[in-house]
Amino acid sequence: MNQDVGDTKRRGASLLLLIVLAVAGVAAARQTWLDIFDNGMRRADAVHVFMAIPLCVWLVWTRRQALEKRRPRPSVAGPLLIAAGWAASSYGYHTSGQTLWHGGVVIVLVGCVVSAIGLDLFRYFLPAVAALMFVVPAPGFVRKQLEGPMEIAAARGGKFLFDVLGMDVEMTTKRWAFGEKYIFRQDELDLFVSDICQRSQMFFVVFMVAFAFAFGGPVRSTVGRIVILLSVPILAIVCDLLRLVPLVWYYGQHPEAVNERYHLFIPWLLVPIAYFILWGAVALFHWVWSPDAEET
Repeated sequence: MNQDVGDTKRRGASLLLLIVLAVAGVAAARQTWLDIFDNGMRRADAVHVFMAIPLCVWLVWTRRQALEKRRPRPSVAGPLLIAAGWAASSYGYHTSGQTLWHGGVVIVLVGCVVSAIGLDLFRYFLPAVAALMFVVPAPGFVRKQLEGPMEIAAARGGKFLFDVLGMDVEMTTKRWAFGEKYIFRQDELDLFVSDICQRSQMFFVVFMVAFAFAFGGPVRSTVGRIVILLSVPILAIVCDLLRLVPLVWYYGQHPEAVNERYHLFIPWLLVPIAYFILWGAVALFHWVWSPDAEET
């Protein structure tokens, strides 16, 4: 009985220390955190930063039973991470490296967590910590590598769907200095595919959904999680097409009414759709490979 009371007190003290250190870490770099969320408000390809915190909380909640089995122990590795994160953030700030500048403050926050709970619990909650890294904008070269294939898939897949649905939409291409651009033409209105599909935005949103499903959903095997994460490009293309068809139709009806806010908020509507698609795919897989599938 006394041991249980002692464990409860130690957990309470560790939780209090965690909150104090986390608040202090965020407050010390508050200007950087404000810039992170300002990016999410202004840039359509960074809107996923607002999904990182809920995803982190969700993954912590799904692993909460570990708090009953493992004791938090402060670790000296925490201050080392804080120092490394602060150095990386300072270097990124002075060299205009946004990824290092923002990523460094996330490492500082992780260091505050490790300082309070120790490496044992930290390893168990590593997926939640990894989810927190989604607040960091992807480097420009990563986004460029994604944008080309995503644009081609959206253009060709969108044209196929328009033909199937009987929509009077033509697809043309135009040569630009940085490559070939795909254009949808409807009622003498030209829509650049690169402008309306927001290529890298959908990839990162879907990647976060797949990450949540793999580590906070019904998938328990390592192989299953790898397969889920490898399916992200296909799922991102599917979700992009689901968004593209109604958007092109609406552009044709109200070309002046669609603006940047559409691209900022529509990904939130596609989050449950992407999760449902993954859930349906896993349910179908279990049904096909279940022992009694033939009887069913």
